[in-house]
Amino acid sequence: MIRLIKKLGVKPVVFILALMLTAAFAITYTGLLPSWSDIYTHLSIDEPYFPQSADELRATFFDAGNADCAMICTKDFTVISDTGAPVYNCGLINVLKRADISNVDLMIISHADSDHIGNALKIMNELDVKRVIMPDCGDLDLSDYEIYNAVIEYADKNGIPVDFVHSGAVYNCGKIKLTVLAPKVQLKSVNSNSVVFRLDYNKSSFLFTGDAETDEQRTLLDDDVLLKADIIKIPHHGRKSAFCKELLQSVQAKTAVITCGDITDYKVSPQLLMYLESQNTDCLRTDLNGNITIITTGRGDYSIETEK
Repeated sequence: MIRLIKKLGVKPVVFILALMLTAAFAITYTGLLPSWSDIYTHLSIDEPYFPQSADELRATFFDAGNADCAMICTKDFTVISDTGAPVYNCGLINVLKRADISNVDLMIISHADSDHIGNALKIMNELDVKRVIMPDCGDLDLSDYEIYNAVIEYADKNGIPVDFVHSGAVYNCGKIKLTVLAPKVQLKSVNSNSVVFRLDYNKSSFLFTGDAETDEQRTLLDDDVLLKADIIKIPHHGRKSAFCKELLQSVQAKTAVITCGDITDYKVSPQLLMYLESQNTDCLRTDLNGNITIITTGRGDYSIETEK
């Protein structure tokens, strides 16, 4: 074979690379070769982000830099919470396609900033999104938020329901219960009108906080029972402006996840990190740990897998 390749005037390494690229194209875009999911199955390699049993839930926080992109899955339901910035090459889509998943039951957009809604339109174009949730921002002017308005227009043209929610909205997705805790009242900034929601899976619980600043966080402090959760997604990438000790005291989380990058101007608050350490709260960061997956069967216990 090597002699034949040399006779053709092609370097072996170039030939092998071309062969690999051709095979990858065929696997991904044609039905001529097995899918990535088939290959994973035959090699007995588990898909890392998807449930391995009927009673398992997996919540993955993707390493998308200073942005939010998470996926919550059971065997029956797929929920997306934020979609990363436009510069993020939306690894979420690749993960879903590799697992032959084409339906998204619920896509939650915490607010209109591009680092949270950046890939929503791309996901809606490539996958079958059943319903979109966005915050009810009252009369807040969002006319300059191009992606936000494009998502609403696309959903309207394609018959995708969009719910503009405030506190009190509840969604039941099989064994998953989503309870919207905020926005409660209209505040001045887009960040402080973030969708904050609690996810319950039997006895296991998560709190997703978007980019809620301290003013929005303080509107939640009357809801002590609903706030207490096993895992919290720390607000606004762990920045100082969103550090509200009173909220963290109410949540009493065992694990905190910080979705953050390495941009110098937006470092994680040292005060936040010191507080989490003082409370013996496990702290995971996408800039240090890569993709973070939390696995639970809903009995109150859970395990954690990280990419790094």
